[in-house]
Amino acid sequence: MPIDAFDRQIEVARRQLAQIRQRANTLQPSPELGREALAHLADALDYLQAAVAEISLQHKELAAARHVLEAERQRYRELFEFAPDGYLVTDPFGLIREANRSAAHLLQLSQSYLVGKPVSLFIEAADRQAFWAVLARLQSGAVRQECEVTVRPRNGAPIPMELRITAVHDGAGRVVGLRWLMRDISAQRQTEAALRASEARFRNLVEGSIQGVIIHRYFKPLFVNRAYAAIFGYTPEELLALESTLVLFAPEARARLQAYHEARLHGEPAPTHYEAQGLRKDGVRIWLETRVRVIEWDGALAIQGTVVDITARKQAEAALRRAHAELEQQVQERTAALMHTNVELRAEIAERRRAEAALAAGTRFLKAQAEVARVALSSLHPGVLWPRLLETIGRAQGYAYGVLWRVVDDGAAAVVVASFGPRTASHLGVRQALGEADADTVLAQAIRSGQPLFCNRLQEQPGRAPMSAQALGVKALLILPLIHRTGRVIAAMAFGDYDDPERFSEEDRMQGAVLASQVTQALENSELFGQVQRLQEQYRAVTESMRDAVYIVNEAGRIVFANAAFEQLTGYRREEVLNRPSTDFFDSDLALLMEHQRQRALRGECVSPHLEAEVMGRDGRRIPVELAVASLAPEGGKRGRLVVARDVSARKRAEAESARRNQELLRLYEQVERDRTMKAALLKELNHRVRNNLAVIVGLLEIERERAHLRTADEALSACGARLKAIARAHDLLAASAFAAVDLRAFLDAMVEGIGRASGPGAPHIEIAYDEASLWLPPKPYLAMACIAHELVLNAVKHAFRGRQRGRIQVRVGEEGEHYILEVRDDGVGIPTEAADSGAGLEIVATLCRTDLRGECQFLLDGGTVARVIFPKAVVVDGGGV
Repeated sequence: MPIDAFDRQIEVARRQLAQIRQRANTLQPSPELGREALAHLADALDYLQAAVAEISLQHKELAAARHVLEAERQRYRELFEFAPDGYLVTDPFGLIREANRSAAHLLQLSQSYLVGKPVSLFIEAADRQAFWAVLARLQSGAVRQECEVTVRPRNGAPIPMELRITAVHDGAGRVVGLRWLMRDISAQRQTEAALRASEARFRNLVEGSIQGVIIHRYFKPLFVNRAYAAIFGYTPEELLALESTLVLFAPEARARLQAYHEARLHGEPAPTHYEAQGLRKDGVRIWLETRVRVIEWDGALAIQGTVVDITARKQAEAALRRAHAELEQQVQERTAALMHTNVELRAEIAERRRAEAALAAGTRFLKAQAEVARVALSSLHPGVLWPRLLETIGRAQGYAYGVLWRVVDDGAAAVVVASFGPRTASHLGVRQALGEADADTVLAQAIRSGQPLFCNRLQEQPGRAPMSAQALGVKALLILPLIHRTGRVIAAMAFGDYDDPERFSEEDRMQGAVLASQVTQALENSELFGQVQRLQEQYRAVTESMRDAVYIVNEAGRIVFANAAFEQLTGYRREEVLNRPSTDFFDSDLALLMEHQRQRALRGECVSPHLEAEVMGRDGRRIPVELAVASLAPEGGKRGRLVVARDVSARKRAEAESARRNQELLRLYEQVERDRTMKAALLKELNHRVRNNLAVIVGLLEIERERAHLRTADEALSACGARLKAIARAHDLLAASAFAAVDLRAFLDAMVEGIGRASGPGAPHIEIAYDEASLWLPPKPYLAMACIAHELVLNAVKHAFRGRQRGRIQVRVGEEGEHYILEVRDDGVGIPTEAADSGAGLEIVATLCRTDLRGECQFLLDGGTVARVIFPKAVVVDGGGV
């Protein structure tokens, strides 16, 4: 019972009770009134009992409804919680009230954390304006809105998502909340990108199709191939410049085509295969058969249409209809005439049967054409296509026997490559010569002339049938040559009959010519497909056999192909490389340069195709490579890049080794040049020293000669020998230093070494000491210094320590202003006056000081003898007087 009815019953019972109470208060008690009151009370009680029963029933129904509601609420909660898509419930301004697990997973946050957060918090800044616009439309009365935005999870990469938002209204129509469906469309975006790439490949394929292909959006042409333009007598460029392709169709068909188009784009039913009349550029009307479908083109829906010119077929159908109409008229006329004469009736019936046979033959022919067209689209492989086409024509035309002869050996022979019919399978591979000896066969004549031929009553014409037809007992034969677009006969279809020797007629020959043309087109299509397959295999074989790494980068900069050499170069497997950014394999600076060049290439700018870089291998190695980059730009499509990377590690190592060797050769050359210069200087110095030595020797000998009367010859020769040995010793020391600068202190130490020990037995022990100071001088004055030091030390050893067991000689070299000094000091008795005046050694010292050093030698007594040789520094620079 409805609640309103129940309320009314309760109200009626309440009023009745009130009336009874009022009457009970005003009336005098009587038995009749008691009985009447009881009757009213009984009625009220009945009402109350009925109301209680109704309330109980409604209580049960309410409990059941509450149970169902609770189950539905739990089911909704489970559906909401475990739905594969993200669901949110928010207030009208997008503040989250509830979030299911999928939404929390997408946003990488807990469900409890999401509650109270605004949805806009997770929307990328670039999409927020559009997002707020959607919310504004919902708050303004829109029931449902859809949009695509980029959502950034808490710790993840941005995710493209589709949002479907539904407004929740209260009884007054106010928006009290929003329900959100969030769907990750990353895979959809990738699929769309793959679809666009597929469309680019499709464009390349259909450009060479013999059927007209057009892609348009609201009849604005986006793409047409040459076959489509040729059907209408235009160029592709002229058609693409049109604002609408509706002008290519007859005016009476335009409204129908426009309605089809709008229905397709809105997802409504519309024919996908229809016929319409078109208008050529020259104004001629043509009939077109069109097949259409909805595709995605450049990110939006568009219509792809495939068009075939069926004007000839339409003309044939029109002629057939006219003939049929004429036939019907004739039948009617003959039917009236049959009422008058039985003979005329029989004649008319016979004529009708012949016409019906012709009509059936024409119908079979049209059916054969349609079947051939259908089979031609079923496969592009010649091995599959040829038997299907042969059998389709044979069965559609009612032929009992058929074989397909393939012309080989430049037209010298034909081979059976397909067959149908009983006993024909064994003839596959049979060869039929087409030379002079077999020129009379109908097969040879048809192939040589390129014209369809038929031959009835074969058994009465020996030599006319090919060997296979003779073996099968064929009584009539129809030969249909297949002429390639180059004009060359590539094959021939042979159809025969085992029973009717008059099976074929001129009509069969004409229909066969049309069917043969269809078969030829199908075979040419399969041939083009085979060429494409071979080119693909050759391309794959070439790239896989190359030593250089080859990879292809799409317009997004990601690798879509890599050969085996790329795997060997980088160490990555091919599946690890595909769809990765190509810049992942280069360092950041080079990656930026390559990305900059790729962007320039996409804009059509001229970019150098060669680049040297280092590829980072999987093991962390840096492999030097030489990159050659070529743009890939299918017509009307976006650009990719083909990159060939050649490992130049060996070349780099060779270049480094060559540079190292060049440096070594340069160093050796410079060393040789220095050695040559030094040797030249040494040779010059040696010559100079030899002359000086000879001059010194001559001077020594002159001094000894002048003093020959003072000593014996043996003493003179011994003294000369000692001095010559000193000169030789000095020369050896200078030669050992390559006549470079020498420490004078060390030189003198080596010169006078052993003089004290060579004085003979019983001689005093003499210590020769040297000052710590060093003096480095060029070699020019050293010979004179050597002789002077030798004589001074030798004289001190001989004369300074007579009668003593020990002695000490101090040798010092140094500088005083613009002079060098050599000082030999002893602690002996001093040199006698007669020795200083008349000794040969001291005369040599004086001579060398004066001539070679341009200085002087002074003798002083200071606790012993001090011999002091002073000479100017200029002597060292210009070599003295030598």
